[in-house]
Amino acid sequence: MKILHLVTLVSPDGAFGGPIRVALNQAAELRRRGHDVHLAAGWRGEGSPPSALDGIPAKLFPAFRLIRPMGFSGMVSPGLALWVLRNIGDYDIVHVHAGRDLISTTSMALAWVRRGRYVTQTHGMVQPDERLRAKIMDAAAVRGLLRAAGTRFVLTKHEEDGLVQVLGSSTTCEQLPNGVPAQPDFPDAVEDGGEVLFCARLHERKRPIAFVGMAAELLRRGLIAKFAMIGPDEGELAAVRDSISKRGLEKHVRYEGALNYDAVPGRMRQAAVYVLPSMHEPFPMSMLEALALGIPSVCTDTCDIAAPLREYGAAVVTDGSVTALADAVQVILTDDALRSELSRNARKVVAELFSMNAVGNRLERTYQSVVTRAWPISGGAPPGRHLPSTTASVDDVIA
Repeated sequence: MKILHLVTLVSPDGAFGGPIRVALNQAAELRRRGHDVHLAAGWRGEGSPPSALDGIPAKLFPAFRLIRPMGFSGMVSPGLALWVLRNIGDYDIVHVHAGRDLISTTSMALAWVRRGRYVTQTHGMVQPDERLRAKIMDAAAVRGLLRAAGTRFVLTKHEEDGLVQVLGSSTTCEQLPNGVPAQPDFPDAVEDGGEVLFCARLHERKRPIAFVGMAAELLRRGLIAKFAMIGPDEGELAAVRDSISKRGLEKHVRYEGALNYDAVPGRMRQAAVYVLPSMHEPFPMSMLEALALGIPSVCTDTCDIAAPLREYGAAVVTDGSVTALADAVQVILTDDALRSELSRNARKVVAELFSMNAVGNRLERTYQSVVTRAWPISGGAPPGRHLPSTTASVDDVIA
């Protein structure tokens, strides 16, 4: 099967977050199974874009912000749109990683116009939103284009409920958890001065300031540790630096900037503990990557995968307060038995719930169903779907 994954943006700093990592993992698994898989996306970076990402053939085209206040949502890529228009017919199935943004909405519209069979995956990015711009874009384009898809992949039941609220009660969805590849063993031993890592976008929802506060609390308690923060700035870097300076933590908490996607696992291996302070996180890829490596991890109870992580004993789940985060890190760094147990259970939950083999099986079944389904050759919308409008979306939520 010839498959195209369409993603909004690729950049060297990994600024778009989880969707591109998900797409690359899915593409790699499908290629391992013998499918011909390609990826296309907007590109934001210096120089010429790469022709492959993690071994996946890629078509990347310059993207720029047409509407600056809208961030990623206001970006466009005319080159990508033209390429999709010309080449979409070469693919058996198109998988659009979609949000309320101009690029992915344009991709869906072109797939529909060219009668391409397409599925969507929204990564928690299309949820009820009372902002006027979201309502306008849902009514004008997003709602119709998502309804017209062969299927709509969602991460969790929580996301499904929200998407159905946006699209209408007659909408059906298919749950597809994120998956991560298996990774080599992670060492259990941690010496004094072990590193505590934050590896995510510096965005308000990720709560990097809470990580700094946690570091200050642990140092106040006399814990010997190092603290590192990695990720592209999405509005919080100035506040993070200010918090570090005001607390006198310059020698203890360092910000290392952003990393390319393929460099993240290697950097994560250097950490003794991974901490994701995010609240209401739909399905954090960085947490899954840490778990796959067996790194003892800490998250909050509003994370959508908190329940299985708690059930498996695969991470320490907290209420997200600075004190609770500090307590969790302290016990991990000082309890060898707990650290080994967390590492072992982290690998177990990934193998049983979040493996790429399970994701690949689901994708193959769904793709085949959509490809063999009777769709109209010309005119109208796919059976049982509403005719979509032809405009684009705006939203600034990146998973």
